[in-house]
Amino acid sequence: MMKLWKKPSEKMDEEKKKALEYTRRQVELRGDKNDAPTPLKSFDSLGGNASENWTLLRVLPFIMEDFVEDKEDEMWCLYLQMKEIVELVTAPKISLQQVLYLKLLIKEYLEDLAGLLPDQLVL
Repeated sequence: MMKLWKKPSEKMDEEKKKALEYTRRQVELRGDKNDAPTPLKSFDSLGGNASENWTLLRVLPFIMEDFVEDKEDEMWCLYLQMKEIVELVTAPKISLQQVLYLKLLIKEYLEDLAGLLPDQLVL
């Protein structure tokens, strides 16, 4: 697997915390306090509710753009695939053509996920 992060891994935990705290402050400043991601206690699990995690999913590419060394990294692309799926699933309205596209996206995502993390996925 290619190197995903520009920063050494021992510094990433602190960088992630700073990035998430920045996001939380920005969301609170906009008045969307209920959607602000919860402070991280561990990187094993996100926690938070659906709207908080949805907000994080949507803003994470902007937060992490300076940290992602290889924009073509398989794990980063997998995250972007998941984000696109979530955006379509949570859209207030989608066309039949978008439903068919969503079906294809989900199929490709599951195949890519199984290829990258074969021990982590049960189909």
